Amino acid sequence: MTVQTPGWAIQASSHPAVVPRQAAHLAYGAPFATFAGGIQAVGAGGGHGVRPGDFIVAQNGTPNMSVNVPGGSFAIRGTENQHQGVYQGYNDGTVNVAIAASDPTNARKDLVVLKVRDAFYSGASNDFSIAVVTGVASGAPVDPTPPANALVIARVNVPATATSIVTANIVDLRTFAYALGGIGITTSALPANPAFTGQVEAFTDLAALEIYNGSTFSALVRPAYGVLPAWASAPVLTQSGVVTTTLGRSAFVRIGRWVQADGYVTVTGTGTASNTVTVSLPFTAASNNPNSFLGTGKIFDSSTGFEYVGMWVVASTTTMKLQLPSNGGVAAQFAGVALFTAALAVNDVVTFTIGYEAAADAA
Repeated sequence: MTVQTPGWAIQASSHPAVVPRQAAHLAYGAPFATFAGGIQAVGAGGGHGVRPGDFIVAQNGTPNMSVNVPGGSFAIRGTENQHQGVYQGYNDGTVNVAIAASDPTNARKDLVVLKVRDAFYSGASNDFSIAVVTGVASGAPVDPTPPANALVIARVNVPATATSIVTANIVDLRTFAYALGGIGITTSALPANPAFTGQVEAFTDLAALEIYNGSTFSALVRPAYGVLPAWASAPVLTQSGVVTTTLGRSAFVRIGRWVQADGYVTVTGTGTASNTVTVSLPFTAASNNPNSFLGTGKIFDSSTGFEYVGMWVVASTTTMKLQLPSNGGVAAQFAGVALFTAALAVNDVVTFTIGYEAAADAA
């Protein structure tokens, strides 16, 4: 049997003994769930959704006017009564569901849903089904209204005159449900639709923890090491024009708007004397105040062996410049000029250790 009724959750239902055991996986056991407050506890504690790998709607093997819905575990919150609770269940195989014939003139949006009917609240049926809610064809089609006690898992865009549904017509709308306090584990390629505001997701491909604010995710911590994504292959070094470099090392840690970065580049080209040396920032800064101090650094002059130690300050919201001490020390090599303006040359090294506030929260 493929479509199974969610066990004890429905009055007067008939089901094999395996159904309650399968449903119990939602709250308590391997392979995907733990107790409330643990990692990826799908459905426990009032969740509403599916496990990330389940119920991914796909085109039929030979495309036609139907779609395939694989099995998996689900938790559906009842919507007919505030005390109705959550229906938990498990579907053990793929179900093929039909899509109504297309309109000859206009496109349409249909919704694929998991739904429960419970006669205690309405109607005469006690069952679970995978169904399609057919939309209204229009020049500007919109999603139809889902039925009561339903979880939307996909949208099917049905073009006018269509004779088959393919992957490009299917939009994944699954919600991933976790216990309150649980952390979802997924990748950025999945539609991480949380069940509630405040849900935390761990995106394994981004090495990031992000929190849902009701409409989008914001990074809590997103560390990266080696080549910085925002800098492509290396920080951009300029002295009048762009000076070519090789990346020696660079790393950053970003928490919210705060960015901490450290690294160095080795010059492989030449700069232009009497011009300021600037280095690009990994993220746009909140301030372009030239008095904003970012951190320390130095420029090693390979031709003389001198190390010009100074502080990096804001040059613009996207760049920084190295300012040398105005009196004494190595600054005397430049007759008291505050900024490094000697010509950069091959094998010179530019080093930085900085921290600053970015203009926006991490995406």
